[in-house]
Amino acid sequence: MAKNLESSPFGGHVHALAINPLTNELFLGARPIYNSQDGGKTWNAIAIPKSKPRANVTSIIIDPRNPEIMYATGHGLSVIKSVDGGKTWAVKNKGLNSDSTEAITIDVYDSNKLYLAVLGDGLYRSQDAGESWQRISDFPKNQEIRTLASVGYPTGMGGIWLYAGVDDGVTKSPDCFCGWDKLANEGLPKKRIYSLALGAIVLSWGLITPPAKSQPNNTISVYRSPNCGCCQGWIKHLQEAGFKVKDYVTENLDNIKDKYDIPEKLITCHTAITNDYIIEGHVPAQEIQKILQTKPNIAGLGVPGMPIGSPGMESGNYFEPYTVFAFTKNGKLQKFAKY
Repeated sequence: MAKNLESSPFGGHVHALAINPLTNELFLGARPIYNSQDGGKTWNAIAIPKSKPRANVTSIIIDPRNPEIMYATGHGLSVIKSVDGGKTWAVKNKGLNSDSTEAITIDVYDSNKLYLAVLGDGLYRSQDAGESWQRISDFPKNQEIRTLASVGYPTGMGGIWLYAGVDDGVTKSPDCFCGWDKLANEGLPKKRIYSLALGAIVLSWGLITPPAKSQPNNTISVYRSPNCGCCQGWIKHLQEAGFKVKDYVTENLDNIKDKYDIPEKLITCHTAITNDYIIEGHVPAQEIQKILQTKPNIAGLGVPGMPIGSPGMESGNYFEPYTVFAFTKNGKLQKFAKY
């Protein structure tokens, strides 16, 4: 293990929990960070940059546009960043006056813009994905910020709102930071708020109404050879899931594979395009729908070979386990779902 990394037996309070939307991996923040790839049944400590003794991780966030990018904060930890899905981490503390960080959030419209709460100091912002930080605001009077949430609700000034959990409830401020506005907090105990989730705010407290999301186009173009029965079975599966299929029969599938730079490991009997994503092989419709909703920074999805039991390849009760891979424009593969 490198000298500037450390891991330790599980310890400390659990203050953070995050899930990778592509892989369903769990990341738990305590002392230090732990990862589970089996839904929480087993956990493994992750090596992180050395921090002060008994440092606690206080928050973990995953970039919704590119889940390979993650950030974590902690008392004695400063800010650390991963660009490979949590495998390796680096300290990002340029411009900070303290390594006692409490909370971090990503601007809902701009992944390069981050907001950070530093205990006993104030609120910081980074506009270069954590490479540097600038102090931009005091905390609410006589309060410490324990958690942050970026909310894309119009402020009337062209920016976003930041909601903050503090020592006696929830407060908010537009990102011009012209003042913190304490909410009524009716029904909440007058105690520290350690965690906020946007969905919980919308559904439970009715504080905000997010802007309507544009719905992805449900049209998918499928390129297949004229005599492939399993391709037709997959098309039927897509139609039953609500997709509008444009069926293109061609004798030149190799040209299609070359045009879209399909990774060699994934090349199979048909290729499809939907909303600028490439779909190769017998990918289940629900996985396609998932990326259309979450819009990850990938080129597409693929299933190697023609596994029995996958959509379009049904054969009674016989089933071969298979993996759906996400792939990037440079051909990098990552496990996306298992069946």
